[in-house]
Amino acid sequence: MNPTSVSVVICTYHRNGPLERLLLALVAVSASASSVADIGVVIVDDDADGGARVIADRFAESFALGVRYERSGLRNISVARNKALAAGIEMADWVAMIDDDCLPVDEWIVALIEVQRRTDADAVTGSCPTPAPPNAPSWLTSQPFLTDAVNGVDGQEPEFGATKNTMIRSRWLVDHPEIRFERSLGRLGGEDTVFFYRARDAGLVHRFSAAASVAEMVPAERTTFRYNVRTRYWYGNSQYVTTMVAGRATRRRWALRGSRRMGEALVSPIWRIAHGRAPQWRWATAEVACAAGMLAGLVGIRVNHH
Repeated sequence: MNPTSVSVVICTYHRNGPLERLLLALVAVSASASSVADIGVVIVDDDADGGARVIADRFAESFALGVRYERSGLRNISVARNKALAAGIEMADWVAMIDDDCLPVDEWIVALIEVQRRTDADAVTGSCPTPAPPNAPSWLTSQPFLTDAVNGVDGQEPEFGATKNTMIRSRWLVDHPEIRFERSLGRLGGEDTVFFYRARDAGLVHRFSAAASVAEMVPAERTTFRYNVRTRYWYGNSQYVTTMVAGRATRRRWALRGSRRMGEALVSPIWRIAHGRAPQWRWATAEVACAAGMLAGLVGIRVNHH
Protein backbone atom coordinates (compact mmCIF):
# COMPACT_ATOMS: atom_id res chain seq x y z
CA MET A 1 0.00 0.00 0.00
CA ASN A 2 1.28 3.46 -0.91
CA PRO A 3 2.53 5.72 1.88
CA THR A 4 0.12 8.30 3.20
CA SER A 5 0.88 11.72 4.66
CA VAL A 6 0.41 12.79 8.27
CA SER A 7 0.74 16.22 9.83
CA VAL A 8 1.47 16.15 13.56
CA VAL A 9 -0.08 19.29 15.07
CA ILE A 10 1.09 20.79 18.37
CA CYS A 11 -0.18 23.78 20.31
CA THR A 12 2.33 25.25 22.72
CA TYR A 13 2.70 28.07 25.23
CA HIS A 14 5.90 28.85 27.17
CA ARG A 15 7.08 25.23 27.09
CA ASN A 16 10.16 25.29 24.91
CA GLY A 17 11.88 22.53 26.88
CA PRO A 18 9.02 20.02 26.64
CA LEU A 19 8.40 21.07 23.01
CA GLU A 20 11.99 20.30 22.06
CA ARG A 21 11.77 16.96 23.87
CA LEU A 22 8.60 16.12 21.94
CA LEU A 23 10.11 17.08 18.58
CA LEU A 24 13.12 14.86 19.26
CA ALA A 25 10.70 11.99 19.94
CA LEU A 26 8.82 12.77 16.73
CA VAL A 27 12.04 12.42 14.73
CA ALA A 28 12.14 8.80 15.94
CA VAL A 29 8.42 8.43 15.19
CA SER A 30 9.02 9.70 11.66
CA ALA A 31 11.87 7.26 11.10
CA SER A 32 9.77 4.35 12.36
CA ALA A 33 6.89 5.30 10.05
CA SER A 34 8.99 6.06 6.95
CA SER A 35 7.67 3.06 5.00
CA VAL A 36 4.01 3.90 5.58
CA ALA A 37 3.82 7.68 5.93
CA ASP A 38 5.52 10.97 5.17
CA ILE A 39 5.32 13.15 8.27
CA GLY A 40 5.32 16.88 8.82
CA VAL A 41 4.83 19.03 11.91
CA VAL A 42 2.64 22.06 12.59
CA ILE A 43 3.45 24.17 15.65
CA VAL A 44 0.96 26.82 16.78
CA ASP A 45 2.48 29.10 19.40
CA ASP A 46 0.01 30.78 21.77
CA ASP A 47 2.74 33.15 22.96
CA ALA A 48 2.26 36.58 21.37
CA ASP A 49 6.04 37.04 21.43
CA GLY A 50 6.62 33.88 19.39
CA GLY A 51 8.98 32.26 21.86
CA ALA A 52 8.72 28.79 20.31
CA ARG A 53 9.92 29.84 16.86
CA VAL A 54 13.54 29.15 17.76
CA ILE A 55 12.63 25.55 18.55
CA ALA A 56 10.60 25.15 15.36
CA ASP A 57 13.47 26.50 13.26
CA ARG A 58 15.87 24.03 14.86
CA PHE A 59 13.83 21.11 13.45
CA ALA A 60 12.97 22.68 10.08
CA GLU A 61 14.79 19.98 8.10
CA SER A 62 13.94 17.00 10.30
CA PHE A 63 10.69 15.87 8.67
CA ALA A 64 9.72 14.86 5.14
CA LEU A 65 6.89 17.42 4.96
CA GLY A 66 8.78 20.06 6.91
CA VAL A 67 7.81 22.13 9.96
CA ARG A 68 5.20 24.89 9.75
CA TYR A 69 5.24 27.46 12.52
CA GLU A 70 2.27 29.73 13.23
CA ARG A 71 1.59 32.17 16.02
CA SER A 72 -1.76 32.60 17.75
CA GLY A 73 -0.98 34.61 20.87
CA LEU A 74 -4.58 35.01 22.08
CA ARG A 75 -4.25 32.77 25.14
CA ASN A 76 -7.23 30.79 23.85
CA ILE A 77 -6.52 27.09 23.29
CA SER A 78 -9.55 26.63 21.03
CA VAL A 79 -8.31 29.31 18.63
CA ALA A 80 -4.85 27.72 18.64
CA ARG A 81 -6.25 24.22 18.05
CA ASN A 82 -8.38 25.42 15.14
CA LYS A 83 -5.37 27.12 13.55
CA ALA A 84 -3.46 23.86 13.96
CA LEU A 85 -6.23 21.87 12.29
CA ALA A 86 -6.40 24.30 9.37
CA ALA A 87 -2.64 24.11 8.80
CA GLY A 88 -2.59 20.34 9.27
CA ILE A 89 -5.36 19.82 6.72
CA GLU A 90 -3.36 21.81 4.17
CA MET A 91 -0.22 19.77 4.85
CA ALA A 92 -1.39 16.16 4.78
CA ASP A 93 -4.10 13.52 4.34
CA TRP A 94 -4.26 12.95 8.09
CA VAL A 95 -3.94 15.23 11.11
CA ALA A 96 -2.42 13.71 14.27
CA MET A 97 -2.98 15.79 17.41
CA ILE A 98 -0.58 15.68 20.35
CA ASP A 99 0.12 18.01 23.29
CA ASP A 100 3.46 19.67 23.92
CA ASP A 101 3.91 17.97 27.32
CA CYS A 102 3.55 14.46 25.90
CA LEU A 103 5.88 11.80 24.52
CA PRO A 104 4.79 9.19 21.97
CA VAL A 105 6.23 5.72 21.53
CA ASP A 106 8.37 5.33 18.39
CA GLU A 107 5.60 3.26 16.72
CA TRP A 108 2.91 5.86 17.43
CA ILE A 109 1.98 6.77 13.86
CA VAL A 110 2.50 3.23 12.58
CA ALA A 111 0.04 1.93 15.19
CA LEU A 112 -2.55 4.59 14.41
CA ILE A 113 -2.33 3.88 10.69
CA GLU A 114 -2.56 0.12 11.23
CA VAL A 115 -5.87 0.42 13.08
CA GLN A 116 -7.20 2.97 10.60
CA ARG A 117 -6.49 0.72 7.63
CA ARG A 118 -7.91 -2.33 9.38
CA THR A 119 -11.16 -0.59 10.38
CA ASP A 120 -11.49 2.19 7.74
CA ALA A 121 -11.96 4.67 10.58
CA ASP A 122 -12.16 8.44 10.18
CA ALA A 123 -10.27 8.89 13.46
CA VAL A 124 -8.11 6.74 15.72
CA THR A 125 -7.31 7.51 19.35
CA GLY A 126 -4.53 5.84 21.32
CA SER A 127 -3.93 5.33 25.03
CA CYS A 128 -2.67 8.22 27.20
CA PRO A 129 -0.88 6.91 30.31
CA THR A 130 0.46 9.38 32.88
CA PRO A 131 3.66 8.04 34.46
CA ALA A 132 4.70 9.47 37.80
CA PRO A 133 7.79 11.70 37.68
CA PRO A 134 10.88 10.84 39.72
CA ASN A 135 10.54 11.52 43.45
CA ALA A 136 6.76 11.86 43.22
CA PRO A 137 4.97 11.39 46.56
CA SER A 138 3.81 7.83 47.15
CA TRP A 139 0.13 8.80 47.45
CA LEU A 140 0.16 10.02 43.85
CA THR A 141 0.60 6.46 42.59
CA SER A 142 -0.99 4.45 45.40
CA GLN A 143 -4.25 6.38 44.94
CA PRO A 144 -5.93 6.80 41.52
CA PHE A 145 -4.65 10.26 40.61
CA LEU A 146 -2.78 9.16 37.48
CA THR A 147 -5.26 6.77 35.89
CA ASP A 148 -5.62 6.82 32.09
CA ALA A 149 -9.09 8.14 31.24
CA VAL A 150 -8.64 7.19 27.56
CA ASN A 151 -8.86 3.45 27.04
CA GLY A 152 -10.77 0.88 25.07
CA VAL A 153 -10.62 -2.34 23.10
CA ASP A 154 -8.24 -2.34 20.15
CA GLY A 155 -10.14 -1.68 16.93
CA GLN A 156 -13.40 -0.74 18.65
CA GLU A 157 -14.98 2.64 19.39
CA PRO A 158 -13.47 4.35 22.46
CA GLU A 159 -15.61 6.11 25.03
CA PHE A 160 -13.54 9.29 24.75
CA GLY A 161 -11.32 11.05 22.25
CA ALA A 162 -8.12 12.88 23.20
CA THR A 163 -6.44 15.88 21.62
CA LYS A 164 -3.15 14.57 22.96
CA ASN A 165 -3.43 11.36 20.92
CA THR A 166 -5.85 11.26 17.99
CA MET A 167 -5.33 11.01 14.23
CA ILE A 168 -8.24 12.27 12.12
CA ARG A 169 -8.87 12.22 8.39
CA SER A 170 -8.30 15.64 6.77
CA ARG A 171 -11.07 15.00 4.25
CA TRP A 172 -13.54 14.41 7.08
CA LEU A 173 -12.60 17.73 8.68
CA VAL A 174 -12.98 19.52 5.34
CA ASP A 175 -16.42 17.94 4.85
CA HIS A 176 -17.48 18.95 8.38
CA PRO A 177 -16.33 22.56 8.83
CA GLU A 178 -18.82 22.98 11.69
CA ILE A 179 -16.84 20.49 13.80
CA ARG A 180 -14.17 22.67 15.33
CA PHE A 181 -13.09 23.63 18.84
CA GLU A 182 -15.54 25.89 20.67
CA ARG A 183 -13.96 29.30 21.10
CA SER A 184 -16.02 30.08 24.21
CA LEU A 185 -14.29 27.18 25.99
CA GLY A 186 -10.79 28.28 25.05
CA ARG A 187 -9.98 29.51 28.56
CA LEU A 188 -12.30 27.30 30.59
CA GLY A 189 -11.14 24.03 29.01
CA GLY A 190 -13.28 21.10 27.92
CA GLU A 191 -13.13 22.19 24.28
CA ASP A 192 -11.75 18.76 23.40
CA THR A 193 -14.67 16.94 25.03
CA VAL A 194 -17.24 19.00 23.14
CA PHE A 195 -15.30 18.56 19.88
CA PHE A 196 -15.48 14.77 20.11
CA TYR A 197 -19.13 14.79 21.24
CA ARG A 198 -20.07 16.82 18.19
CA ALA A 199 -17.86 14.80 15.86
CA ARG A 200 -19.51 11.59 16.99
CA ASP A 201 -22.95 13.14 16.51
CA ALA A 202 -21.87 14.10 12.97
CA GLY A 203 -21.06 10.46 12.14
CA LEU A 204 -17.32 10.24 12.83
CA VAL A 205 -16.16 6.62 12.64
CA HIS A 206 -13.84 6.49 15.65
CA ARG A 207 -11.65 3.58 16.74
CA PHE A 208 -9.10 2.83 19.48
CA SER A 209 -5.47 1.73 19.11
CA ALA A 210 -3.98 0.00 22.14
CA ALA A 211 -0.45 0.20 20.73
CA ALA A 212 -0.47 3.92 19.85
CA SER A 213 0.58 5.14 23.27
CA VAL A 214 1.35 8.75 24.20
CA ALA A 215 2.52 9.47 27.75
CA GLU A 216 1.70 12.77 29.44
CA MET A 217 4.82 13.88 31.29
CA VAL A 218 3.94 15.35 34.69
CA PRO A 219 6.25 18.13 35.96
CA ALA A 220 7.15 18.24 39.64
CA GLU A 221 4.92 21.25 40.36
CA ARG A 222 1.87 19.15 39.43
CA THR A 223 2.56 16.52 42.08
CA THR A 224 1.40 18.57 45.05
CA PHE A 225 -1.82 17.70 46.85
CA ARG A 226 -3.08 21.27 46.49
CA TYR A 227 -2.60 21.21 42.72
CA ASN A 228 -4.41 17.90 42.35
CA VAL A 229 -7.36 18.99 44.49
CA ARG A 230 -7.72 22.19 42.47
CA THR A 231 -7.47 20.21 39.23
CA ARG A 232 -10.26 17.87 40.34
CA TYR A 233 -12.42 20.89 41.23
CA TRP A 234 -11.80 22.35 37.76
CA TYR A 235 -12.48 18.95 36.18
CA GLY A 236 -15.87 18.67 37.88
CA ASN A 237 -16.78 22.20 36.84
CA SER A 238 -15.58 21.55 33.28
CA GLN A 239 -17.70 18.40 33.11
CA TYR A 240 -20.78 20.49 33.87
CA VAL A 241 -19.92 23.17 31.30
CA THR A 242 -19.12 20.73 28.49
CA THR A 243 -22.13 18.55 29.22
CA MET A 244 -24.45 21.56 29.00
CA VAL A 245 -22.78 22.99 25.88
CA ALA A 246 -23.07 19.60 24.17
CA GLY A 247 -26.65 19.12 25.34
CA ARG A 248 -25.88 15.84 27.07
CA ALA A 249 -27.93 16.36 30.27
CA THR A 250 -30.54 18.55 31.93
CA ARG A 251 -29.77 20.68 34.99
CA ARG A 252 -31.94 18.39 37.11
CA ARG A 253 -30.07 15.28 36.02
CA TRP A 254 -26.79 17.05 36.60
CA ALA A 255 -27.82 18.08 40.12
CA LEU A 256 -28.59 14.45 40.88
CA ARG A 257 -25.30 13.31 39.35
CA GLY A 258 -23.25 15.84 41.32
CA SER A 259 -25.06 15.08 44.56
CA ARG A 260 -24.55 11.37 44.12
CA ARG A 261 -20.85 11.86 43.46
CA MET A 262 -20.52 14.04 46.54
CA GLY A 263 -22.21 11.39 48.68
CA GLU A 264 -20.01 8.63 47.30
CA ALA A 265 -16.85 10.68 47.90
CA LEU A 266 -17.82 11.42 51.52
CA VAL A 267 -18.70 7.81 52.29
CA SER A 268 -15.80 6.21 50.42
CA PRO A 269 -13.16 6.32 53.23
CA ILE A 270 -15.61 4.83 55.75
CA TRP A 271 -16.60 2.07 53.32
CA ARG A 272 -12.97 1.26 52.57
CA ILE A 273 -12.05 1.09 56.26
CA ALA A 274 -15.05 -1.17 56.93
CA HIS A 275 -13.78 -3.53 54.23
CA GLY A 276 -10.22 -3.59 55.53
CA ARG A 277 -8.78 -1.25 52.91
CA ALA A 278 -6.75 1.93 53.12
CA PRO A 279 -9.13 4.91 53.35
CA GLN A 280 -7.41 6.93 50.60
CA TRP A 281 -8.16 10.23 52.34
CA ARG A 282 -6.41 12.32 49.70
CA TRP A 283 -8.34 10.81 46.82
CA ALA A 284 -11.60 11.14 48.72
CA THR A 285 -10.85 14.83 49.31
CA ALA A 286 -10.07 15.30 45.63
CA GLU A 287 -13.36 13.60 44.70
CA VAL A 288 -15.26 15.88 47.09
CA ALA A 289 -13.63 18.81 45.25
CA CYS A 290 -14.67 17.29 41.91
CA ALA A 291 -18.28 16.97 43.05
CA ALA A 292 -18.18 20.52 44.42
CA GLY A 293 -17.00 21.75 41.01
CA MET A 294 -19.87 19.87 39.35
CA LEU A 295 -22.44 21.46 41.64
CA ALA A 296 -20.80 24.89 41.40
CA GLY A 297 -21.54 24.87 37.70
CA LEU A 298 -25.24 24.80 38.47
CA VAL A 299 -25.04 28.22 40.14
CA GLY A 300 -23.05 29.80 37.33
CA ILE A 301 -19.49 29.37 38.58
CA ARG A 302 -16.96 28.87 35.79
CA VAL A 303 -13.36 27.88 36.53
CA ASN A 304 -10.59 28.63 34.04
CA HIS A 305 -8.24 25.75 33.27
CA HIS A 306 -5.02 26.08 35.35
